[in-house]
Amino acid sequence: MAKKETTRKRERYHHFMVDTETLGTLPNQHPVLQMALVEFDSVSFAPTGNELTVFFPLAEQIKAGTSPDPETIKWWNKPENLKSQTEVMAGVNAAGTME
Repeated sequence: MAKKETTRKRERYHHFMVDTETLGTLPNQHPVLQMALVEFDSVSFAPTGNELTVFFPLAEQIKAGTSPDPETIKWWNKPENLKSQTEVMAGVNAAGTME
């Protein structure tokens, strides 16, 4: 009887993680600024360089009834987060409409 192969062929599978940047943690209450789908190597967990990033317009979300969480705004304004904040907000400001 032939031995059944039980290991996966690594090259057949792609592993992704989803990352979001938000202005709070409550669904449907706080704006979502960015979502990214990032491919990673399943052995080293290092990013492969393949990613898809989508930015969402903040004004439309606020108009629709979401509001930033004050504590999250404080977190984004910490000196160690300012570089990320600048990059994310540049994408948000350049985002098209959600329609």
